[in-house]
Amino acid sequence: MERKSNPLIIFSFLCAFVFASCGSNEDSGAKRQYLENFQIFSGVNADRERLLKSNFESDEFKPYHKELLVNNGQTGLAAGDNYHVFKTYFSMPEYFKDKNLSFYFDIFDMPVIIRVNDIVVYKKGLRPEIEGVYSTGETAVSHVPLEAGTVSFDKFNKLIIEVFPQYETNSLPEISIAEYKDNEAKVFLKNLFNKYLIIAAQFLAVLVAFYHFGSFISRGCKDAKYIIFAFFSLSFALAYSNIGFAFDSKSYTVLVKLTRGFQLLSLGFYLMYIIESTGFLVKQKKYIFTGLIIYSVVCAGYPFIQNDKFSINAAFNLMTNFYFIPVLLASLIILIISIIIKRNIVNFFLLITTLSVIAASLRDMLLLTAAAFPLFWFSPYAFFLIVIVIYGILVHEESSLFKNFKRYVPADLVVQLINQNIKPDLGGKQQELTVFFSDISKFTSIVEKMEPQKLIQDLCIYFESISKNILANKGTIDKYIGDSVMAFWGAPLPMEDHARKACLTALTIQNNLRNLFNQWDSLGKVPFLTRIGIHSGSALVGNLGYKERLNYTVVGDTVNVSSRLEGINKVYGTEVIVSENVFKKCGADFEFRMLDRVSLLGRREGMNIYELLSIKEGIEKKEKKINEYYEAGLKYYFERNWQEALKYFNTVIKYRANDLPGKLMRERCLLYRKNPPPADWDGVFIQTDK
Repeated sequence: MERKSNPLIIFSFLCAFVFASCGSNEDSGAKRQYLENFQIFSGVNADRERLLKSNFESDEFKPYHKELLVNNGQTGLAAGDNYHVFKTYFSMPEYFKDKNLSFYFDIFDMPVIIRVNDIVVYKKGLRPEIEGVYSTGETAVSHVPLEAGTVSFDKFNKLIIEVFPQYETNSLPEISIAEYKDNEAKVFLKNLFNKYLIIAAQFLAVLVAFYHFGSFISRGCKDAKYIIFAFFSLSFALAYSNIGFAFDSKSYTVLVKLTRGFQLLSLGFYLMYIIESTGFLVKQKKYIFTGLIIYSVVCAGYPFIQNDKFSINAAFNLMTNFYFIPVLLASLIILIISIIIKRNIVNFFLLITTLSVIAASLRDMLLLTAAAFPLFWFSPYAFFLIVIVIYGILVHEESSLFKNFKRYVPADLVVQLINQNIKPDLGGKQQELTVFFSDISKFTSIVEKMEPQKLIQDLCIYFESISKNILANKGTIDKYIGDSVMAFWGAPLPMEDHARKACLTALTIQNNLRNLFNQWDSLGKVPFLTRIGIHSGSALVGNLGYKERLNYTVVGDTVNVSSRLEGINKVYGTEVIVSENVFKKCGADFEFRMLDRVSLLGRREGMNIYELLSIKEGIEKKEKKINEYYEAGLKYYFERNWQEALKYFNTVIKYRANDLPGKLMRERCLLYRKNPPPADWDGVFIQTDK
């Protein structure tokens, strides 16, 4: 259950490196010549042949000032029928002479052909086998080492860039010339930050999503946080699914719809997680979630019904105002209120993460508006930061649950507890279970005779032996009360055979203690003879106390009966006494002897009690026959046939001289034969002391 190394931790360090790098000088002091002063020609593909023949010399070129390319203002254009040409002239400083130079082209999200002095130096995204049809170019940073003689250092050079946008709104990205090694470093950083790290984050988010889908199912589909977080992680992976891929125009348009839709949906899941984790609006949660899901689907679906990328992006911008901003503000308000009221440090981390998403989204939108291309976009990393933070919160919660529960519950049961979403919170519920009480016989006199330090050492060994057996049989240790141990079966997780497990534990404990006391006897130590009482019934089980000090315990009549059964062992000189409820549940699995019908201290009604002897067929035939004599005598005893009862009890004592129950019942028969009980006597013996 406790996690050790995790790939998310490794990736968090990468994210830290990313954010630390955002303010660094990406050129590392290298000299770089940026190419500017572009002219632009905007038309359709049919114009291309004419421009090629004129070597791109035409009066139709106009000055370009970083404006966006938007379908040339024309309507009804076929996919890929947009055509733009950028042209500029540049000269190279002497500094670059004899250098290994390369062009640096920032992100071209469209098909492109680049010529330098009539030489094609770069081509991407075109499909020459299908004339007039182009695919969307890869979103990537590219570089092309210049061939010897491509660039002249004593006259102006001519740069031509042909682009073929499809449903696209793009400005001309950064174009520059520098030494090869400098462009290599810049290309590496751009690819790392804008593609590879994001793809790695998507992959990890998918793994996290499937892990938490599984966690939700393994918890019996009870803890909604896990399913909500799984959907959020999956939405994050799909929200940037267009990164690093090149598709034809139709497929790419669908991919952009997915990207924009899930960018919106992911925030809806985030708000749902915040509502679920903070515990606010519990009564209204079902209606809030229903409304939020409907609203999210409508807003995220709006970009899906658009026909081209320009319309999709316009729809996304509109939904940013109607959905993105209100959902983020609602998340902030709930977190702030939660922090003020509950003072939960976990919610503070979520608040900081939410503010990071707002800041990152605002920064990226401003850059997009200004048609700027930064070293990397913040938004994907801000959203993945949410994945990391929530994942860490859930791991911390599981770890805390594990530590809290494993103090009194077996480790494998703790895993099941967490899977069932049972938390150490104040409160409880009625549950059918079996309660176990043990106590050391004549402990007070033992204490008086032993040195405190030795007593503590022996008690620790004694408690360890009992506790290990309880935990080994899936029991829950409630508490240690002086020399007593209280435990129960059937909670926190229900189990059908809780009575059988308690009985088996009692027999195992007595057997192991006999072996332990044999060793103590050789060392001159005093044995801790142990009495055990077991009862099955309904009890209130849960975390009781107050929020700063909780105790996972059971309370109710079932507990009291178990305690009284342990104490009544003194009357019969027995080791383990169980109630009739326990006998009925597992009489077929163990050897029992019915001892008596008693009214336990503090109770009015009588109940049959049984001595637990061994597992089924675990005693010799002679012993079993003696027990049958005892139960036959008990039958006549309840029928007020004192003479017949005496015969059987005398037979028990004859074959087992130290049988205290037999002697006790013989004395009662003799007493009642002289002084018969009232006519309404029902055979119940009334316990008057502990």
